[in-house]
Amino acid sequence: MMLINQMALLVINPVIVIHVGRLVGDMTQADMLSGIILGAGGIAGMMMSPIWGALGQRRGYYFTMCACFIGDGIFTSCQFFAPTVLIFGMLQFGFGLFLTGGTVSIVGAIAQCTDLSSRGSAYGLNSTAMNIGNFIGPIIGGIVSTFFGTGAVFLTAGLI
Repeated sequence: MMLINQMALLVINPVIVIHVGRLVGDMTQADMLSGIILGAGGIAGMMMSPIWGALGQRRGYYFTMCACFIGDGIFTSCQFFAPTVLIFGMLQFGFGLFLTGGTVSIVGAIAQCTDLSSRGSAYGLNSTAMNIGNFIGPIIGGIVSTFFGTGAVFLTAGLI
């Protein structure tokens, strides 16, 4: 699950600046705007982490993970249809609200489902899966944007 989480998160990285530049119609400020937009998603995720953790403890980590993956998928897919950079940024913020819930749920589930003596190995495997997702996601994003355009990357990330 961590591999999928990271793939979906990072698949948009190769195209975010280009996509924002096209929405603005000017590439001179696209890099700064892209940084602000991605940062806003990170802030949203930071705000929601404790809430997702508490919800996972109450309702179960599987439930929370599914809710977050669905929310991420919806907000990421909707970015494909964003007509302006402001709406795109708002959708990225919405994506960020669900972003950390997947990670928090996965880590919480590992702690809940493994013996104390095996937890180090489990977290090591989780980190390996995260890094593989960090590797595969941008490659998929680059391939999809090459053949189908930058907007298609957001639909791909939403499907993942």
